[in-house]
Amino acid sequence: MMNQLTPTNWIAILAACVTAIGVLISLLTNTRTLLQNNHFKRAEWLMTTTQQFHRDPLLVRLFDAIQYDKFTFDSSNGPGSQLGTKEEMELIYWLDFLNSVSDAVDEKLLTINHLRSCTLGYAIDKTLENKSIQQYLKHVAAYDMERKSDLVSWGLLRRRDHEAFTYLRRMSQRYKNYESRMGGGGNLGKD
Repeated sequence: MMNQLTPTNWIAILAACVTAIGVLISLLTNTRTLLQNNHFKRAEWLMTTTQQFHRDPLLVRLFDAIQYDKFTFDSSNGPGSQLGTKEEMELIYWLDFLNSVSDAVDEKLLTINHLRSCTLGYAIDKTLENKSIQQYLKHVAAYDMERKSDLVSWGLLRRRDHEAFTYLRRMSQRYKNYESRMGGGGNLGKD
């Protein structure tokens, strides 16, 4: 059968192979470019969001209070309640900001590794550990259920089983265990 191929047939086969190789190279190049663009967009989003976080005095103030366990919020219905106040609006702003980061993880724009090594991941972890914020989120969840709302306020942030937050909590616990073994962190580098 090979002997029956004419030079024209060989040229056609060779042209088809060259075309197939060209298409394959084009697909690989386009795929590589797409992946590079995705990495660039991911880095750009993370950088922009981190810059927004650090440039916003309200976010910085809330973060400082939360990370040093100085943030309190009374979500009870009794006297001293901060529901319906400026402080609640500030907390809502903070939770909305972090929920957008959570959404980026949920939509696969960011991965756990991106959050693990940046302030935003730490901020989410510390926020979810804060007792006042936990109480507020429970209050909001009860309010949503009472209204039979199909919307879930900060739903992504409130999901305790969310992959990123579970990982961040595990890492946070490992750090706390390490710190306690080292005498509260104060003995690092000492005999």
